[in-house]
Amino acid sequence: MKKFIAICLSVCLLICCGVFAISASAASDSPTANVKVSAMIKDGNGAKAVKVTVIKGDTIEISAEGDGKFDGWSIYRVVPAASGKGAQVTPILAATKGTTTVKAIEGTDYDFISGSLTTKDAVLEIHTDLIICANYDGTTTTVPDFETGKSPQTSDLVVPAVILVMMAICAAGIVVARKAR
Repeated sequence: MKKFIAICLSVCLLICCGVFAISASAASDSPTANVKVSAMIKDGNGAKAVKVTVIKGDTIEISAEGDGKFDGWSIYRVVPAASGKGAQVTPILAATKGTTTVKAIEGTDYDFISGSLTTKDAVLEIHTDLIICANYDGTTTTVPDFETGKSPQTSDLVVPAVILVMMAICAAGIVVARKAR
């Protein structure tokens, strides 16, 4: 009887993992959702960063109005801190860790509708969360922290909890199977 229970628990584990993996991937691939992206705009060192949130693909206007000789814009993409080396080992933790920045790629992360990196006024179509900094007098503006203002989504918390429960069920199945011997 104990072996039968252990086998049933193992089969339940396999079924549950498959069902949650399918539901998690289906939820993340929904093309119908209006995805919101944010741009944090900082007009030089000492300036307060302003956050703008739009629907992905919408445009924003940027204008350099700070003091000094305008050198150009620096644009950074916001990524989860765990997206670097080793992220494949801990993809579940990526949603709970902070963010970091990397140089944004024109044509992928944003597109210029008018203007360029060297013009004071420009219009950008943004495709991901960005930090946009105006640089003056040969000094690169320090990149502000990007606060998304979002709380963890339910799905971000459910998947790790389900995995922990499944691990506990497997451990219980192993204990039952060993005692049955």
